[in-house]
Amino acid sequence: YDQVRIEDGAVRQTGSEDAVSVAVGATNITLDRIITQNAIRGIRLNSVNRALITHCEMVGNTTGIELSGCRNVSIESSIARSNRHAGFS
Repeated sequence: YDQVRIEDGAVRQTGSEDAVSVAVGATNITLDRIITQNAIRGIRLNSVNRALITHCEMVGNTTGIELSGCRNVSIESSIARSNRHAGFS
């Protein structure tokens, strides 16, 4: 992993957008110790290959983490709490 690494951050939205969105074609992504709150999706990966989501917390979003068309994604030691639709989708 670690072509791109995002760590130690907090994203609080107004509820109308994704907090963290990784787009089509991205590879080797690591998200570590990220907190998302009040977004449509806390973390959204779309057609991403090889990603690691670790020690993240998604609170009060519509959906905590959404993976769409992804391959080789690991989610470790992460918490989805009080999301309105789903914690993990």
